Amino acid sequence: MRLAYLILSGLYWSTVTFAEQHVLSTENVQIGRFRVADLDSTLQLTVDPEEDVVIATHVIARFQNNRPQQRMENGDWVFWEETTSTLLDTGLSPNSDGSITFELVKQDLSQHFLPIIFTVAYQTEKGFKSGYIVVDP
Repeated sequence: MRLAYLILSGLYWSTVTFAEQHVLSTENVQIGRFRVADLDSTLQLTVDPEEDVVIATHVIARFQNNRPQQRMENGDWVFWEETTSTLLDTGLSPNSDGSITFELVKQDLSQHFLPIIFTVAYQTEKGFKSGYIVVDP
């Protein structure tokens, strides 16, 4: 498993930054838990895959109704059948420093039923690595 630096930023009123290192794994490690009032409408997560060769990137959201959705390359959300074979590639390219920035939402989450669990993942030749955040009321 690789260590990854993760930065979660709510742009506008606040910025939440993870200074410590986190391990993304096939076990879907928890990255953090936040109150919706502490976040803005733009929610991004930046991951440093270090030496991993990223083949595909994925963003999944699980809402309170327990109907998972996945983010498409164009930013729209569609239902996800919860099998890795049906995951859509978000088509993210690495930043100039090799990190990958996952855009989770561009909307005010306070209007949604909470909590919402956002999972970011990337696929390598060896399998999937993922982590998740929880947005609480």
